[in-house]
Amino acid sequence: ELGAEYLVTGSVRKGGNKVRVTASLTSGADNEQVWSQKWDRPLDDIFEVQDEVSQAIVALLAPAVTGREQKRLLTQKKTSSLSAWDLYLQALSMFNSDDENYEDVVEKCKGAIELDNDFCDAYVLVCRSLFGKVFSSEYADKRAENEALYHQMANKAFDIDPNNPEAVIALSRSYNIKRDYDKRVELAERALELNPNHPACNHDYGLAITNLGRFEDALDHVFKAMKMDPARQRQYDFILPLIYMAMDDSENALKYTKEHNNFRPHSRYEGYLAAIYAHSGDLDMAKTHLATFLEQRPEVKTLADYEKVVPTICKDFVMGGLAKAGLPEA
Repeated sequence: ELGAEYLVTGSVRKGGNKVRVTASLTSGADNEQVWSQKWDRPLDDIFEVQDEVSQAIVALLAPAVTGREQKRLLTQKKTSSLSAWDLYLQALSMFNSDDENYEDVVEKCKGAIELDNDFCDAYVLVCRSLFGKVFSSEYADKRAENEALYHQMANKAFDIDPNNPEAVIALSRSYNIKRDYDKRVELAERALELNPNHPACNHDYGLAITNLGRFEDALDHVFKAMKMDPARQRQYDFILPLIYMAMDDSENALKYTKEHNNFRPHSRYEGYLAAIYAHSGDLDMAKTHLATFLEQRPEVKTLADYEKVVPTICKDFVMGGLAKAGLPEA
């Protein structure tokens, strides 16, 4: 269903100070098992077994895995601290939950980093948790603090492992926050080159090139990410309303904005809907959504107020639509 050529499955069983790790590789084409192996080791060797599993799978798939991907898989820097790994997994579970508390995620990751200062994935997860909060009106009072922490963590992750595509993505987004879009795109392209089959690399490259007005290409990469990783669709398709508004495609902009607002209502979508309906000629609906938006965002009273927070890529569309809907200029 996912179009994957191979599926890796396995399990870990613990008894006393011993672990048994099993792994198998199944062909996606015919569901036939092509390889399996088990390891019985002391608990302290769990990370060595992890490396052996990666190496065995890369060896089996060598013709299908590029040289750069092979090198990345075999040299990826992992923690050797079980306690740090445990804290990281707790943070990752929190991050993936529907009721994520980003401050708890950050604290767990900081705890992991205290145990292993070179734990790249922990720095990356802090960045993933912080990125959306930097731009959210709900955390406006903490923006400067969150932004500074984001830049610090992104730079550290990249310094530790510049060949980790997720660390490269984190640094690329750091430049997005700084509005250095040339560097943003350069690093997003580097991440994609490191792993062209990584959903996050495709998605982030799509995000990056919207700053260059390459909206059709951006859609291709966003939809590719969604196809490769449908379980995380909502982490990827949030950009679709913005891209379609930037393209003056009110029909698709309305479709995806309504989907997101129904899934997780937010004031931003009320503003978008006001602009979209205004451009579509339905001023009654536009005014209704504008009234809801202004009720939820009392700090926004004029177009000048909203201009401070409007998404850059669709600024003209949204500002023009809100003006038609009746938001005063000043």
